[in-house]
Amino acid sequence: MLGGTVEVDEVFIVKKKHDNQTVVLGAIEKTSGRVAVRAVSDRLQGISDRFILDQVQAASLVCTDANPVYEHLSEFFGYGYEVCNHGMGHFRPTDRIENVWMRLRRFIRKIYHHVWKEHLPRLLKEFQARINVPEAFTSPTSFLTYVFQIS
Repeated sequence: MLGGTVEVDEVFIVKKKHDNQTVVLGAIEKTSGRVAVRAVSDRLQGISDRFILDQVQAASLVCTDANPVYEHLSEFFGYGYEVCNHGMGHFRPTDRIENVWMRLRRFIRKIYHHVWKEHLPRLLKEFQARINVPEAFTSPTSFLTYVFQIS
């Protein structure tokens, strides 16, 4: 679980012109840089609440954009809550998670070229592992060592 100050945001993945976009929710811990990402069906409040409750420790400070689905975090769940309004040019509290989205898009483009909706959850697990455990991806030997340790 992520704790301390955590930035949370969502991004749309997969081509807009085919009308099959998938929402990806993500969170990044400010101090360690650890990441949690998950493909979800929609941007509804209950879905984002479940993601935050699963991934972020209680009493953490959650920084988000001005999306109204996050407004009740401090009121109902006891999280500290900081909002930044991208429309007013205020990006600083969520710049790390925005950087994660840039890295995710580059990862998809460079390694997979494109992604099918049904393969996105596996791709997100790999992406999350590459950020959280970078030493496991330095060589084939270190990767196999990492894989056999977790299984």
